Amino acid sequence: MAKYKNGRFPLSLFEHLGDNIYLPPATAARWRGFRQDIFDEVGVWLRITPDRSGLGGWNGYRPYDIQVKYKKALGRLASAAGFSSHGGRYLLRDFFAFDVDNWAQVPWEVFTRLAKKWGLKTNFVKPTEKWHVGDPNPWTMPNVGGSAAPAKKEIEVIAYRREDKKSRSGGRTIAAGDGFWLHLDASATSSKASNIVGGIGEYSITTHIYADGAPGDLVHVALYWDDTKSAGAHSPHYTETMVFDRDGRIRASREFKRGVAAGYAVYARLNADAGNKAPIKVTVFDTDAFLFKA
Repeated sequence: MAKYKNGRFPLSLFEHLGDNIYLPPATAARWRGFRQDIFDEVGVWLRITPDRSGLGGWNGYRPYDIQVKYKKALGRLASAAGFSSHGGRYLLRDFFAFDVDNWAQVPWEVFTRLAKKWGLKTNFVKPTEKWHVGDPNPWTMPNVGGSAAPAKKEIEVIAYRREDKKSRSGGRTIAAGDGFWLHLDASATSSKASNIVGGIGEYSITTHIYADGAPGDLVHVALYWDDTKSAGAHSPHYTETMVFDRDGRIRASREFKRGVAAGYAVYARLNADAGNKAPIKVTVFDTDAFLFKA
């Protein structure tokens, strides 16, 4: 495939893994084998990083024009267009990289060992990017244990992203003891909530919070499972407490794991602690809910 320059490969050559994630068929086979082995060993289902930067989530193959866009937005954090390891040609050879979103949930020894088993490269760029995984043989199907990549039942991962629009539209100022529900409509009152999940099954739900307040003050974030078939009170199953650092900031993500049964909705709530010394300002309250369907 050397006839194509970095970022100039046609998408028709690739396997489409959803959204803007494209990989060569052999790289996609290595990825599936790698993530299945990780799941079998430590119970974590890896995912390629979705769009969190607003740049489209091109975290597998990255076309040249998209590389230009990334470089303009990210500056020194992105390679010059035509030189990215995401572009299919890297260090004068065919090479395709992808970004693993939840790599930190796996012990690094396990991550690197199983990546090597599948012929994948880790820790190959400077400065270190542990989420960055590369395939130096993207057009050769893997052969592990003397046979082709084993065919295993694929688990479908469906992503539901929700953003509290009022927080992102100038922020919410919350007095001590008060709180609000995540809502997709900036005009909704603080007593209204949006469902943060979709289908039925096992979920990994991550909340993302950006807030400013007095150092040492507290914020509580909870998920509530609501039986929509009844009129009873919401049931909080998880509560995470965060502390404003010495600069008066919280920049945090917290993961929750629990299944969602038929007829249930899940709501996210943020509360300022009743003992806080000052009001807080919340500028981000988002959730990423990943549904795992066999």
